[in-house]
Amino acid sequence: YDAVVFEDAAPKFATFAAPTRVYARFLDLPLLTGREIEHTPHVAVSRSPWAGPVAIYSSGQDAGYALAAEASRPSVLGETISELAPAFPGVWMRSSLLVRLESGRLQSGIDLDVLNGGNTAVVRLADTEEWEVVQFRSAELISPGAYRLEGLLRGQAGTDWLSASALPAGSEFVLLDGAPVQLDYPISARGIERHYRIGPASRSYDDASFVHRRAAFDGVGLRPYAPAHLKAKRLEDGGIGVSWIRRSRIDGDSWSGEDIPLGEDRELYRVRIISQGLLLRETDSPAASFTYTLQAWEKDGGPESLSFEVAQVSSRVGPG
Repeated sequence: YDAVVFEDAAPKFATFAAPTRVYARFLDLPLLTGREIEHTPHVAVSRSPWAGPVAIYSSGQDAGYALAAEASRPSVLGETISELAPAFPGVWMRSSLLVRLESGRLQSGIDLDVLNGGNTAVVRLADTEEWEVVQFRSAELISPGAYRLEGLLRGQAGTDWLSASALPAGSEFVLLDGAPVQLDYPISARGIERHYRIGPASRSYDDASFVHRRAAFDGVGLRPYAPAHLKAKRLEDGGIGVSWIRRSRIDGDSWSGEDIPLGEDRELYRVRIISQGLLLRETDSPAASFTYTLQAWEKDGGPESLSFEVAQVSSRVGPG
């Protein structure tokens, strides 16, 4: 009999990759496409290296968690490294913005794609949880991970009230390219602090690779937009007539109808009358107009200078 020959070979061991902790950022955002859930926030996640889907678990207490969402790819995250100048909403900006990314990349787009919702991102107002929606037309790579963004649109999707002030360098930047995912929980949980555990979907939520967060959200997607074209004029009887045009957060881009959809259960506006920083009167109006009568002006002390503020009112979140 011939002897059996065995070839000597070095043992092979599979490479072990220890799961890294996930960076997660909650984003309480307005409606962007109309397909989002109005009251729930988005979650942007990233980890290095990326090693598969990330699970987000939620619970009213630090126990008994249920799966709320799963992110299949990392988000493009970074920060601004230059100041973003104030701008009039809906108008192309001449100035640029420098952004440094922690991961991912950016690319340019044509005007039509941008106006149809492409190249949308959010930047966070310092020391707040308010996120301004911005868009950009051109993304030029100027150094590894750093881009110059031009053809900017500030104050999109009803965040125009944030575009009146400059945004400082160091503000968080998140690209809305479909990577951030929305949580799944009932509207009754809006405004209530909940517990979240975020980590690799391949492991249980009590694993050391999971991060623990506690957060509550206002449901910015329910917030009405600010009215436009606010005007005031003196009437023949001495009163002041105030008028404005409402906007809609739902299906407001179509030109086929006679008017934009109301987007709320009822039409109602909150009107404030202010003089030299002092609130004189606050009242509600069921129509897009209001009359400040001469008698009311005299009752308020007959101030020489007046300012008017108007906000649309939602039954669920109050004034926008």
